[in-house]
Amino acid sequence: VTTAGGLSIGKNLYVAGLNHYEEYTHVSTVAGPWSPSPTMTIYCTRIGRVVHAMTTTDVSGTYYGPFTATVNTALPARFRPAGYIRCFSLVLNGTPNAEVTWADVSTTGSIVWSFMFGGGSPATLLTFTWTWTV
Repeated sequence: VTTAGGLSIGKNLYVAGLNHYEEYTHVSTVAGPWSPSPTMTIYCTRIGRVVHAMTTTDVSGTYYGPFTATVNTALPARFRPAGYIRCFSLVLNGTPNAEVTWADVSTTGSIVWSFMFGGGSPATLLTFTWTWTV
């Protein structure tokens, strides 16, 4: 919903200055370390200029390399960050401990994770929640 005069909530409450509310489900395969490439669903909510992105399902499989994973379908322009951002995620890599990894979300809508462990082991990218501005 995009409005020029503010957003109405219910019958009598208007929020001035809030001119955008949208929920969007982004589905894409993830190219990179897993074979076959898994599908990832990212649930996005935009309120004004703030985007909240989250997943509810882990992405897993046997990790074969390379050291990056990329969402094959870019986020739509209305959900892309205003500038390049780096978010953090957790990965289980076959050991009892989770490893911290990062994901770069760019103004082109690409999302790229970087990993720091070798191939041939099970790897699970755990669910995440990120927030940025557009």
